[in-house]
Amino acid sequence: MAASGVLSHSLSAESNRNGPATHSCIEQVAAALRTRGRVCLTVLGSSMFPWLRPGDILWVCRTNFRQTSPGMVVLFAREGRLIVHRVIRKHAMASGPGLITKGDFVPQADAPVTAEELLGRVVWIQRGKRQIDLDSSPQRVGGLLLARVSPFARFWFPVVCKAKRALIAAGITKQV
Repeated sequence: MAASGVLSHSLSAESNRNGPATHSCIEQVAAALRTRGRVCLTVLGSSMFPWLRPGDILWVCRTNFRQTSPGMVVLFAREGRLIVHRVIRKHAMASGPGLITKGDFVPQADAPVTAEELLGRVVWIQRGKRQIDLDSSPQRVGGLLLARVSPFARFWFPVVCKAKRALIAAGITKQV
């Protein structure tokens, strides 16, 4: 996919400890999605680890609520932040439809995402020289499986965190 006509930002594509994105950055991303239909973002946070890693470049395309489904990775704006999390399920709210989303590496789901907050969906990931097409069958199946097991993270998340700390302590992997 060519980079011409694509807005590129090096700001957090997910919740992070570096503070909120500026309002103008969020508006630029939203405007690029409305006018060009796509945007390129660099991941800084780790809430979607290992699916998304710091330094990964995300290609996000405009989408609407009806086009989303469980397993998809979506971009939304909330409280001055751009957030990229997985759709777990659709959710009916008194104010209208919503999406239940969750980072793969966090134990709790987010508050429902409204149609107004939804900006786009991640269609592929650039990791070094490797391109990962999230619309490919294996990636869609993997995303759907993660969406199905993610609500049970309160059971397996503590075990994964403990194993990760042990691997870091042993020098087998490094802190993300």
